[in-house]
Amino acid sequence: MGKIDPHQARLDAADAFMLEDEDFDDDGAEARRRLAAGLPIYYVEPDTPKGLVVRESPDGQKDLIQVDPDGAYRVIGKA
Repeated sequence: MGKIDPHQARLDAADAFMLEDEDFDDDGAEARRRLAAGLPIYYVEPDTPKGLVVRESPDGQKDLIQVDPDGAYRVIGKA
């Protein structure tokens, strides 16, 4: 497990999970905007294991992430 800044983890998780489904119910423009701004996006695919989310970084790297109730997260592996 990599070293994670707990403060940044909470900010990232809050930012990602405060978004409503309708924020992404479009042609993907919001996701592309976030990536272009250097921010990761978080989502689930039909085959994403229960309790995990995919974090896609602006460089295209995709990781499986487990988010704790307090907003901290840890990388489980590659998505």
